[in-house]
Amino acid sequence: MKVGLGQIKYETGKVKKNLKKIQKFIFKAKKEEVDLLVFPELSLTGYSLKSHLISKVALRLDDPIIESLKEESKDISLVVGLVEESKTYDFYNTALYLEKGEIKHLHRKIYLPNYGIFEEKKYFSSGKEVKAFETSYGRMGVLVCADSWHPVLPYILALDGAFIFINVVASYSKGLGKKISTRYAWERLNKFYAQVFSCYVVFVNTVGADGENSFWGGSTVIKPGGRTLVKADYCKEQLATAYIDLKRVRYYKNVLPEFKEEKIDLVIRELKRIKKDKLKNVSFKHFNKPFKRKNFEKKAYLP
Repeated sequence: MKVGLGQIKYETGKVKKNLKKIQKFIFKAKKEEVDLLVFPELSLTGYSLKSHLISKVALRLDDPIIESLKEESKDISLVVGLVEESKTYDFYNTALYLEKGEIKHLHRKIYLPNYGIFEEKKYFSSGKEVKAFETSYGRMGVLVCADSWHPVLPYILALDGAFIFINVVASYSKGLGKKISTRYAWERLNKFYAQVFSCYVVFVNTVGADGENSFWGGSTVIKPGGRTLVKADYCKEQLATAYIDLKRVRYYKNVLPEFKEEKIDLVIRELKRIKKDKLKNVSFKHFNKPFKRKNFEKKAYLP
């Protein structure tokens, strides 16, 4: 399978403009015989949305714009991000997997950040499920940005048989100290999941300025074992491509068989115990010490 990383710069609130750019990338990807083309988080609407824009850019799943993308997916599989409006007028940060003219799968972002510049929890409802799904190219799972920072979700996808993790994000160029720490953190995280779960990780970020935010790009495909297959430019629009071969998954699952030994019953039992105990025995006394940010910046690079 040939996968394409549609690292685009979008405009907040300009759905039709963003759609035209997506269609241009689709046209180019078809010429390059790409099988699956993945776009970033909220690629149809832009990320830096405020309350007055959410309802204006939100799309129902039967919207003509979605129908046009379903039509495109007859020739090429697609992953696109949008603000989805449900039948009950809830808004979700959603990623759609489109294939053969239909919506094969949708993932509603579960973990909505609500700190710093992030205000998603104010505007969006949280997704309620995460599961792997079958495609023409193997079993996959989709996550949206912050979902990947909660290891239980990739863990569930791996248990559910996903061989390819698709992670669509809007990661901005900011960090602690002088470095773009989000970039380094994401790169380590993607390689970790590829190695531990013996899977491919397809990571697609947006790029350029969007309102007050600037995004760093660096979209990538990591193969089982943790090595990089392809990486898009930093801070530049690009269609990057790579070939995914599930024989590599088979090879690494035999070379590194630890995950096959996963004891699901034990995990379920212990999670139930933890939920019941409500962390009664956990002490947080060490968090009460004074926080010295200057020293912290020198030692840590966090997302």
